[in-house]
Amino acid sequence: INAEYGAANLSMGSILSYMAGGATDPEVQLQLHLLPTGSPPDDTSNQRSGRVGYCFSGGGTRAFTCTLGYLRALHHAGLLRSDDLLSCVSGGSWACNAFAFGAASEGTLLGGPPLPPSSLTRSTLQEPKAGYLGTAATAGVLKELLELAMTEKWNQIWLDAIAQTFLEEYGIPSDATFTSSEQAANEIRARNPGVANIIWPKPGRPQPVTNATLIGPSSAAPFRTHTMLPLEITPEFTGVSGTHQVTYDSATARPTPYTIGGRVETLGFGSELAEGDANTANASTSSLFSLKQAIGFSSAAFAVAAGSVAGTDILAPPIRYWSPDEVGAHGTDGSADGFVDLSETTEMLCGDGGSLENFGLVPMLRRGIERVVVFVDTSTPLSLDLKRGAPLQLGQIDMFLPGLFGLEFEGMDGQYWLNKGCDVSHNLVFADGENQFWDMVQQLQHKKRSGVAVTAQSHLHVLPNEFWGLEGGTQVEVCWVYLEAVPEWHQHLPQDVRDLLSDPDEDLFQNFPHYSTCLLYTSDAADEEDSVDLGGRRIIKKKKKE
Repeated sequence: INAEYGAANLSMGSILSYMAGGATDPEVQLQLHLLPTGSPPDDTSNQRSGRVGYCFSGGGTRAFTCTLGYLRALHHAGLLRSDDLLSCVSGGSWACNAFAFGAASEGTLLGGPPLPPSSLTRSTLQEPKAGYLGTAATAGVLKELLELAMTEKWNQIWLDAIAQTFLEEYGIPSDATFTSSEQAANEIRARNPGVANIIWPKPGRPQPVTNATLIGPSSAAPFRTHTMLPLEITPEFTGVSGTHQVTYDSATARPTPYTIGGRVETLGFGSELAEGDANTANASTSSLFSLKQAIGFSSAAFAVAAGSVAGTDILAPPIRYWSPDEVGAHGTDGSADGFVDLSETTEMLCGDGGSLENFGLVPMLRRGIERVVVFVDTSTPLSLDLKRGAPLQLGQIDMFLPGLFGLEFEGMDGQYWLNKGCDVSHNLVFADGENQFWDMVQQLQHKKRSGVAVTAQSHLHVLPNEFWGLEGGTQVEVCWVYLEAVPEWHQHLPQDVRDLLSDPDEDLFQNFPHYSTCLLYTSDAADEEDSVDLGGRRIIKKKKKE
């Protein structure tokens, strides 16, 4: 670190700036709309028959890169319509939000039309494309983190590093608050004259639904066990679906009950509540909720672990929180569990949406969308040894799929996943789960054996699920797209690219396409011997074992 950045950067001024948290903006007074539990989702009022929910899983830069490819193909085929939804988690949220809010044209952001594999020469792959989102996949988030760690509060550096990499580089003001349209922005300004900087998805592009996790109050950290809740962020409303009575298991603080649930207009998520009722609230804030918080929360995979170890919770990104459901039930004159004075808020830690459900599928089911496509950008190849009725072993299939059907991996119950910073115990959403799961698996396996794209089609009955605020009783058609090597595609690649992918001494591509979630990073100091140039960025190769 000293060699690249200089020890002088750790000046007393930097340390004082970190401790103080930087300058504070003037307070803005807000009049906010609320959606208590039981209200329809904010983006279903104009829902048409045939609307599609596209779900893009988490998985860091692997998921980001795959999502760009899917978006490119969907756009080129004319399948992305303005009232469709892009439900996204973690790395998928980087791509979906950059695409939705990016200032450039769709063709520029997505790198032009899809190319046949025979055209993917090394020179084509290395050709820089101005404004192409793909260059962000290798843009060196690690370097951004190190630089920001010198000057910023530690619980903000992840948000700013992600914002600089995936938003600012593409003309998206990451500190701006956001809404669904220019019309919605004008309506917000009419109610809130102090709000100036608002952005919205470009006309004609689908709206993103960004999925994160509400970990718990920072005052209760470190937690002995986790009680995590799904945090859903849309351009119009943000919050937790369903009303939850929670007592967090703190290692140091006394048990305190909280009522959590309901959604608040997105610009006011993180504000200080002054007064309110079931449908409206007056609040104030010095920092409107921003796009960088949305994608930063959704991808903060380290946050759950940070909330479990004393002293490291300062790394988890925080948000001020008050419960719209609690305001609706009690108003601001009475007391309520966890909020002796409802004019005060509780600082909550936030984390990766993949800590609960890594596809963003359940929010689409809650909206009653009848057709959903789920892109499973997994690091786990599908095993052809999976047999109907046999015990499931970890490493045979993506870890988040069985739970949707009520199945578990052998010897790995809910407590096992909690110890790993995940909770998949609430994810049963499909009826006749065992039969439906194995039907899906057999379709996927058949496609893999055939050497073609690994997909499956399921017609499913949706069950009620109180944890997710899911009423159930609907039918959904799901197309599953599972990340796998595709020999039919691979055989048409140019020979030099095929050699690169199959070279046993070329560590970087050994697991193609199941790259490690955190494998790719860059350094300006990398030389030709220790790195490879892709997309105009230099990637450090893993050292070969002697």
